[in-house]
Amino acid sequence: MKVNRLLIFIAFLLFLGLNVSMSNGYIILIHNGTMNITNSSGYTNNYNKNIIAYKVNDTITFTALAPDSVTEDILNNGLVKWDFGDLTETDYNNSNNIVTHKYSFPFPYPVAWCGYLNNTGYSKALTYNWLVVGDVRNTKYIFNGSSSNSKQQWNVIYNSSNNTVIIKYYSETPKNYEFYGLSVDLTPVTVNVSRDEIVAGDSVKFNYSISRNIIFIMWSFGDGTFSFEKSPTHTYTKPGIYYPRVLLVDDYRRVLVGYLDEGIKVNKPRGGYIYWVMGPSHYNGEAYTYVYNSSGDDNDNRGNAYTDPYKLTYKENDTIRFEMSGAWGYYWKWDFGDGTETDYTYKYLFTPSYHVYKFPFMWPFFWMSYGAGSWWKSDTLNFIVVGDVGNTRYNFYPSSTYNPSTYSYTYNTSAHIVNLYYYSDNPTPKQNMKIKDGYYIDITATANPVEVGVNQNVQFHCNPVFKPIFIMWSFGDGTISFKTSPTHRYSKSGIYYPHVFIVDEYGNIEVGIPPPIGVGGYSSYPQIYVSPTIAPTNYPINITIVEPAYYTRFWHVVYFRDGNYQWILPHYSPYTFTHTYTSEGVYHIDMKVRSVENGKTVYIIDDRDPIARLYVYPNPASYNTTVFFNSINSYDPDANRNIPEYDYNGNKISEYTIPPNSPMAKIYGFNLTVYNSSGNVVWNYTSNELKIVSHKFNETGNYTAVLTVWDGMGKTDSVSVKFSIINKPPVSEFTYYPNLPKVNQTITFDASLSYDPEGKIVKYVWNFGDGNINETNSSKITHIYTNPGTYNVTLTVYDNLNSSSSITKPVNVFYIKANFTWIPNIIHINQTIYFIDNSTSTPGNIVKWYWDFGDGTTSNKQNPIHKYIKGGIYEVTLTVTNSYGVKDTISKRIFVIGNGHYPPVARFTFTVNGLNVTFDASSSYDIDGVIVKYIWDFGDGDTNTTTNPIITHIYNKSGVYTVKLTVVDDENLNGSTVRIISVNKGTGKSIPIPLPIEIIIFITTLLSINYIMRRLK
Repeated sequence: MKVNRLLIFIAFLLFLGLNVSMSNGYIILIHNGTMNITNSSGYTNNYNKNIIAYKVNDTITFTALAPDSVTEDILNNGLVKWDFGDLTETDYNNSNNIVTHKYSFPFPYPVAWCGYLNNTGYSKALTYNWLVVGDVRNTKYIFNGSSSNSKQQWNVIYNSSNNTVIIKYYSETPKNYEFYGLSVDLTPVTVNVSRDEIVAGDSVKFNYSISRNIIFIMWSFGDGTFSFEKSPTHTYTKPGIYYPRVLLVDDYRRVLVGYLDEGIKVNKPRGGYIYWVMGPSHYNGEAYTYVYNSSGDDNDNRGNAYTDPYKLTYKENDTIRFEMSGAWGYYWKWDFGDGTETDYTYKYLFTPSYHVYKFPFMWPFFWMSYGAGSWWKSDTLNFIVVGDVGNTRYNFYPSSTYNPSTYSYTYNTSAHIVNLYYYSDNPTPKQNMKIKDGYYIDITATANPVEVGVNQNVQFHCNPVFKPIFIMWSFGDGTISFKTSPTHRYSKSGIYYPHVFIVDEYGNIEVGIPPPIGVGGYSSYPQIYVSPTIAPTNYPINITIVEPAYYTRFWHVVYFRDGNYQWILPHYSPYTFTHTYTSEGVYHIDMKVRSVENGKTVYIIDDRDPIARLYVYPNPASYNTTVFFNSINSYDPDANRNIPEYDYNGNKISEYTIPPNSPMAKIYGFNLTVYNSSGNVVWNYTSNELKIVSHKFNETGNYTAVLTVWDGMGKTDSVSVKFSIINKPPVSEFTYYPNLPKVNQTITFDASLSYDPEGKIVKYVWNFGDGNINETNSSKITHIYTNPGTYNVTLTVYDNLNSSSSITKPVNVFYIKANFTWIPNIIHINQTIYFIDNSTSTPGNIVKWYWDFGDGTTSNKQNPIHKYIKGGIYEVTLTVTNSYGVKDTISKRIFVIGNGHYPPVARFTFTVNGLNVTFDASSSYDIDGVIVKYIWDFGDGDTNTTTNPIITHIYNKSGVYTVKLTVVDDENLNGSTVRIISVNKGTGKSIPIPLPIEIIIFITTLLSINYIMRRLK
C-alpha cells in the first residue's frame, strides 16, 4: 500500500511540473493591429507565456487601434465601446479610444471594442483578442452551476493563497466541475438571434451553435446587461447598435467565444403621426381637421412643422377620433382610406367619427360634403401613419383568384411583419418591403363618364408613376375594388368621391382622385390633372381637364404660377395640353371655370445626381471573415434642399424643402457587383433599399466592389472600392519539458499553443538543430539529444491554406555528471576522510556542491573533510549544480570499520538459457573478512553448497522459481538474499516476472538493508 501511494505521489509531482512550466499573463492575438494592451508598468506582452505581464487587480490600459480606413474614421470622429470579457462594458463614447480596467481573478478574457459612425458599425468580431490575466495555467477552477443562482450575475470567490477560483452561476441543470488551469479554444462559435428587424422594446431570443458539451455560458447583450441562461430572451429598451457576445467553457476546460458578426441594430419606432397634405387648416382657415387617439392626445394638430414622426401617437387597434369643422355643405362624411367610410350625415348631427386601424400602414383619409357648397377629397386629403410603419416589413401576396372587392391581412406584432392578401389582374408578389412614409405621389385618375344614371357603368383608370404592386379603388359608396381599371355601378342617386390608393414597387404611396361622380341627376365637377407631378426643368407637363359635357362649352383659365396663364375652350372631355417650366420650383396649377376652382401642384427641379458612398470593411479581410458592404451613406443632394414656391404671377412667396422621402431626393435602389482580379463577377446584389449587406469570400486575392445607386428621377452614380481577401498566417509557439534537459534524456516538445486565427494548423515541422527534421500533424513530439550543447530548435506551422510561420528557440542540452572519490580506501572510526569532487558539466561549470554524509551531517564545500565516529555502512550522496541550474546526484556506500563483527552481504545475478541457468555470486562481499561458503537453494527441491561463487543448475521443467543464496564468512556469520527467476523450455528468454513479485523483491531488499544497519549500530 505504501508503494502505491509513493507512485501516485510521484505522478502528481510530474503533473505539477508540466503545468508550472507554462506561465500566463499574456495576449493571444486574433486580430492584430486592433488594440494595444499594457500593464501598469507600460509593458505589452504579446504571447510570451514565460512572463506574467497582466496580473489580477493590476490597472491595465487598453488602446484602440485602426487596422483600416473605416476604423480610422470611427476612432477619429465616431463613438467607441469596450467589452472587457467579464461582466464589464463601457458605454459608447467619443473619448473611449484609451480606457483602463482591472480584473479580479485569473481567467482568459476575450477583449473587444466596437465603434459607430455615420450609419457604419464596426463589430467586436473584427477586433477581439484574448487577454490571459494572471497565472491561469496553475489555478484550480471550480465551476458551480445551479438554478438557484442569479441569471444575470456570477459570484466569484478567488483565493490567491492557494490559487483557487470558485465560480457560482446560473444553470438550468446542476453543474459541478473542477479543473487545473484553463485553455483557449479558437473554434468558431455561431451566435443566432430570433429576428432581423428589432425595435426598442422588442424581445430577442439568443442561442449559440457549437459541437461541445458546454458547462458554463455567459451572454453579454452589448447594452451592459448579461445572462447565464443557455438561450436567453432579452429586451432592448433603447435604440442603438449592439454587438452581443457569448463566452463558453466546455467539459475539457476549454474557453470559447462567439460574436454576432453583424450586430443588432435596434431602431427607434417611427410612425403614429399625421402627414398633413391639405390640412389641418384648409384654404386659409375655411375648415379644420383634427385627429386624436383614445387618450385624447394628438401629434400635432397644428401641422407638419410640429409633427413628431417618432411619437407613435396613433397605433393599431386604438380607437382614433376624427373631427372637422367649418366646412360648407349640408351633408358630411369620412373616408378612412382602408376601405371603410361613414355614411353622409346632416351637418348639425355630424359628430366626431371613430375608427380602429388593424395594422401599421400609411392610409389616406378624407372628409367630404355636398349641398350648398361641397368639399372634395382633393380638398381634404391627409394621411394617417398608423403604428410603427418605419420598422414594419410588408409582404404583398396578390392573386387573380381572390375576391376583387375585399382584402385580408395577418400582422405579426413581434416580428413587425404585415402580410396582405388581395386580388390583382397581374399578380406579382413582393416581399420584405418597406413603405416610404411622410410623402406621397399625386397621380392622374380618371372616370368615364362622370355623370351617370343609377346602375350605369363607370370606367375608372389611373396612371401610376412607378409599377404598382397594390391597387385599391374606393368608389365613395362604401365599396372597393382591386382591379387595375375597374368598372363600377352606383345603386343610389347622389354625388360620390372616388379615389385610388397604390403602393408601388419602391414602397411609395401613390394616390389619384378622379372627378366626383354624379349619379341619378347629381352633377359632377371639372377636375384638372397633371402628369408627371415631379419633373426636371424643360420637361413637358401634360395637363388634362376631365369634366361633364356641360362645362366644356365655357372658357377655362389655367394659371401656371410661373407668370403665364392660358385660356382654353375645351369643347370636349378629356382635354389635354402641355406646359413646360424652365426654372425649378413649386407651382400650383390652378384652373377656374365659372364658379368651380380646381388645381394640382407640380414640383420642377434641377435634379442633381445622387452620390454613391461605399464602405468595405474589414479591409483587408480574412478569407473566413464576413465582409461588410455599407451603402447607407449614399445620398441624394436634393434631399432637404430648398426650392422656391411661386404665386399666380410667378413671384416667389416662400421656400419649399424637398422631403427626403420624395422621389426628387430619395435613393431608390442600388446594385453591388464584386469582381475578382481577373474581372469576373463573383458576387452581385441588388436592393430597393439602402442597407448594409455582407458576404464571405472563400478565395484569397484582390477584389473590386462597384456600387451603383439611382434616385427616383432615374439618375445614377457609381463608386468602386478595392479590397483584399487574405489568409492570416498561423501563430507558431512551443514549449518543452524538461526545461533543462540532459544528454540522452527524452524531451517533449509541445506546440499546442500555436494557433491559426482563421482556420486550423494542419502540419508541424520541427528542426531540432542537430540535423534531425521531423514533420507531423500532431502538436506534440519527443526528441533525444546525444551530445551536449545549445541547439536552435525551429518550429514551422502550416495552416489549411499552406500559409506558415516559424519560431526559433535555443535549447541547452546538458551533460552533467556528479562523481567523487575518497581517501583512504580503508576507513576506521575517527579517521580523517578526504572527499574529492570529480564532477563535470558541459555546457557550464559546477558552481554548487551539496554533500550528505549519511550520518546526519552535510557540507557545501567542493572537497570536504569528514570523520565518522561510529562504524558501519554509510551512503554518501553528492548533488552538484551547474551555472544553468542543472543538477545531478550520485550516491556511494562507504564502510567504516568499527569494533564489532559484520555479517557478509549476499548478492547474485543469473543467466537463463532454456532450462539451464548460470548463477553468479561474485558480487557478494564481507566487509571485515572473506566469504568461505555459498549455499544455494534453487527452488525446485535441489540445493548445493560450494566455495565457488559461480554455479550452473538445470531445471526439469518450465516455471517460476524462488532462488535463495546464503553466504558464510570466515567468522561463520551469514547473510542471505532471494530472487525470483523464470525458465522456459525451448527459449533462451526469461518469462517476465509479475509486478507484485517485483514489489516483494524490492521490499525484501529494503528489509535486508535495514537488518544490516541495525546490526551495525
